[in-house]
Amino acid sequence: LANQSFRYDYKILQNYKSKIQKGVLVFIPVSYFSFLGVPETQKPDFASKNSRYYKFLPAEFIEQYDLISDIFINYFPALLPDNIRMFVERLYKPDESFFESGTDGRNAEARYKEHLVYGKFDENGKRIYNYEAVEALYRMIEELKGLKARIILITTPFIRGYNDAVKNNDPDFLREFHGIIKEIVKKTGVEYLDYSQDERYTDDYSIFVDADHLNKRGARIFTDNLIKEIFSHPSSLTTTRPAGTE
Repeated sequence: LANQSFRYDYKILQNYKSKIQKGVLVFIPVSYFSFLGVPETQKPDFASKNSRYYKFLPAEFIEQYDLISDIFINYFPALLPDNIRMFVERLYKPDESFFESGTDGRNAEARYKEHLVYGKFDENGKRIYNYEAVEALYRMIEELKGLKARIILITTPFIRGYNDAVKNNDPDFLREFHGIIKEIVKKTGVEYLDYSQDERYTDDYSIFVDADHLNKRGARIFTDNLIKEIFSHPSSLTTTRPAGTE
């Protein structure tokens, strides 16, 4: 589910928490843009992204629930324009191999602007922080603590070009980003692992599908290393430096 908000993470957790065993290990991905921008209900593409939740969440957990949308999505999906378009596109352009490919890194600057610039500053040039997202993360952590879960916030690897774009264009951003996470870790006691600049991954563009997503091979490599590291440390791994480095 691309670009899912912490607010919906929390709603899904509320709905399915009875299915989760106590004492589980829970990873909560935190990306550079996780706390930025206006609330999702104010975004132009909100309605199209919101429609996916009608398939597996009850009405009380769906933002701006609409009965007509519910009926069409669950009973007449073939009549929805987006579904027709998707069906036709996939006939001519199958996307099964998308996550097999690598990247040449040329989209790094564009991804930086998409994530940290466009729609992320107000008319006075001040960065917009989404405190709704921060509050939802706190609530999710509280809910998981009730399940006695081991909770690890994690920032996955990005290519060097993406990190360079962030540092070169907005040198204050990483300090602010890690400041928010440090505060969350301090208040909640959860663990945090930052792999965003881990040199085992950042320069190998063949394991990324774009500037900030691993491809299938990269995901397997990263997950194997992550699990080994997690289970070789019986207690906290909290760090805001690149994990896996000295």
